[in-house]
Amino acid sequence: MHIQSIEPDRVEGFVSHLHLMVLEEAGIWKTPCESTEVVGNRTETHGPWPPAACSWVLQRWLGAELLGLFQREPGLETHDLPAAEAKAALAAVETWTPSIGLFLFPTEAGEATPFRSWFRVLS
Repeated sequence: MHIQSIEPDRVEGFVSHLHLMVLEEAGIWKTPCESTEVVGNRTETHGPWPPAACSWVLQRWLGAELLGLFQREPGLETHDLPAAEAKAALAAVETWTPSIGLFLFPTEAGEATPFRSWFRVLS
């Protein structure tokens, strides 16, 4: 599954949602979940999203070195996953639960990259 599985009029909201999840260093299990965004004086609801589509996007961003994964161990110690382990974790959507303690984060390159460039990586 890839981004083409998302309805065309929802693609930008989907990609924006995932981008925000990376910037907020969210747990990977949260990426397919529905989210609510306040826009001016109204709210917009996005999702829920197919986990496989989330995985597809996140793996591309990992490959472009825009994001990484870190694991929070008991006692709140953290360590970054090597790229190969991060890719395997992003591909294994069936394991995306809070108990694995895996979180997204933007790399330095990701922090410096405008949103439209993150979007272009998916073309």
